[in-house]
Amino acid sequence: MTGWSFEGQPFNPIFIVEVANLKNSEVEKEIDNRIKKDYFAHGTSVKLGWLIDPINRIIWVYKRNKRDSPYRYQRKWEDLDAGDVLPDFTLQLESLELEGIDDNIGKDSESDYEEEEDDDDDDEDDDDEGEKRRKKIKKNKAAECAYCDLRFTSTKETSKET
Repeated sequence: MTGWSFEGQPFNPIFIVEVANLKNSEVEKEIDNRIKKDYFAHGTSVKLGWLIDPINRIIWVYKRNKRDSPYRYQRKWEDLDAGDVLPDFTLQLESLELEGIDDNIGKDSESDYEEEEDDDDDDEDDDDEGEKRRKKIKKNKAAECAYCDLRFTSTKETSKET
């Protein structure tokens, strides 16, 4: 996967992160292959990759060996240090507030992005903006980063109904 771009400009990442529910082994294999064959392909600049499953608390770390081939190893569910790839960067897993994650992660439709209607008839604004976001996330059975507006969803739909 060469020729990446970001906002129309050439982009050569050195670090990638995938977030997914890895309960299904086929999903894990698909993502593992994408990371190894696309992101870590010969000629790409990626030096470090993380595959994080916040539901099942699984972390895979991807790096290159001396022959420039990708390999991975599983880590304990603890803070992740990006080492010399991103000096002074540590992902503090305890501080991640991923609300509303369950086995239905990945159900993605246009309605997932609609604002929740306010059921209150009064015009008082009881909820702060953060509380509204948390309610919306729970309604949509997805997760949103506590620090930005990124949504975490699976790449594969589940058929389980709640």
